[in-house]
Formats: sequence, structure tokens, C-alpha cells
Amino acid sequence: MHKLSRFKGQSSPTLFRTSIGKNDIDQPLLAELMARWRRRYEMDEPAWENVALMRSLNMAYHASLLPAGTETTFYDVGRVVSLWVSAFEILVHPGKNGRANRDKVIKMIERTCWAKAESGQLVYDPGETTKEKRTLASWLCQMLYDCRNDFLHGNHVERSKLVLPTPQRTIFEYAAPLYRIALTAFLPLTYQVAIPSADDPHAFAAWTNDPMGFMRPQKTTEEALLTATHPPASLT
Repeated sequence: MHKLSRFKGQSSPTLFRTSIGKNDIDQPLLAELMARWRRRYEMDEPAWENVALMRSLNMAYHASLLPAGTETTFYDVGRVVSLWVSAFEILVHPGKNGRANRDKVIKMIERTCWAKAESGQLVYDPGETTKEKRTLASWLCQMLYDCRNDFLHGNHVERSKLVLPTPQRTIFEYAAPLYRIALTAFLPLTYQVAIPSADDPHAFAAWTNDPMGFMRPQKTTEEALLTATHPPASLT
């Protein structure tokens, strides 16, 4: 107990430590966010989209802080969902006197370069008056909006309304991966490395393999969203 070299401080002795490796971090997203951070804070007059991005990330950060403690109530979930919706809308806000809304968020999501064919299928009805078919991500986005509206407008809310019927998971669980999809479209996250000369086999081989690593987090995120179409494991 008296060897200082063995001391490992932590915020609370009741919280376990989790080691995070390089592969646990979304490297393509991190690299682009760091580049955007520099553009935002190293310029006297940063572009609006970079200001919007930092504001959106701040909102998403607070949305990811799950309510805890004995004072937590069912309605805290609605407050957190509203923060996620705000994070989406800040990304699409055009600035000044412009407006951000669900339609703009859905259009942004639809620009995503999908890693899995199933993610891009236009077979879902998000409830628009035009009845235009959208992707699963857009349908989940609509579910988040419906949840936010019920909570913030004081509508009657049943716990069952938060649960998606097929996977028996709450819509709240899909907010974070859906936000990653929104960032994919907003930034956008695409592999943009020029093809090296075939005379350099090592460079060419790396260029062939690198896109797979670049798209791995995107693929994982899409797989998370696709669980919304799968029944609970206990029923399969």
C-alpha cells in the first residue's frame, strides 16, 4: 500500500478499468474530426460547417452521458433522445436565419456511401406525406423524432412505444450508431487515396487492403443498425 509506483488513480474505486487499444477506436472518424478541429480553432473566421460540427459533437457528448442515480426517471430518456435529435439538426443547419428539420437530416443520411447493400435498400416508410421509401437509417431517425416529440410536447408516452417490435430493443440504443452514419455523410468519410503505381507492389498491396480497414467501422455501424430488422436472439 505504500509503493507509489503501484498507485493507479481512478475516478471511483467502484469503477473497473477498461483498456482501450488502437483497434477499439474509430480511426477514420477520429482522423477527420481532428483535422476539422484544427480548421475550426486555428482560423480567425472558421467555416460555418466546422463550427456546426463542433457544436453538434458537444451535444452528442452530453447525449451519450446516460442518466444515473436514484433520481433517474423514465422521462430522463426523453431528454437524452432530444439531445441526440439536436445533434443531428445542428449538422444540417445552414447558418444565420436558416432552419434545420427532420427532412434535412434524412436527406443528409441518404447521402451515405453504404458499406453493406442491405443498408441502402429503399424499402422503409418513414411516415412522410409523399410516402417515398427510405433506408433503414432514415426510418430509425423518424422513430427518434417521434419519441422526442412525444416527450418534449408533453404527449402521453408508454414505455412500449420506445421499443422496436422486431428486435425488442429500444430506439434509444440506435441513436449513437445512427449519429456515426450522419457524420459519415456530413464529413464525408470516404477513402480518397490515389492509386499507386503497379511498379511498387508493396504500395499497391497496401492500397488494396487499406480501404477494408477504413470501411470496417462503417460496416460495424451498419451491422448495428441492421439488428433493428432481426428478432431477439431468444427467438432465433
